[in-house]
Amino acid sequence: MEVIRRVEKEVQCPWCANTVVPQVRVFRNDHGDIKERRCPECNKILAAYLDEKRPVLKKVRTFEG
Repeated sequence: MEVIRRVEKEVQCPWCANTVVPQVRVFRNDHGDIKERRCPECNKILAAYLDEKRPVLKKVRTFEG
């Protein structure tokens, strides 16, 4: 599954310093569905993260005091 679309919010690309509307691509790999945002000018990745509603860390240790 691969979906490519544009979001409406403009951001400044840290790589080429242009103000652009990023392209959003959703694809599946071994870890799950990945959502990736790329600059349409320089084609470098602006953000990439898992696009799932499951908990990433099932148990988190907390230390007090």
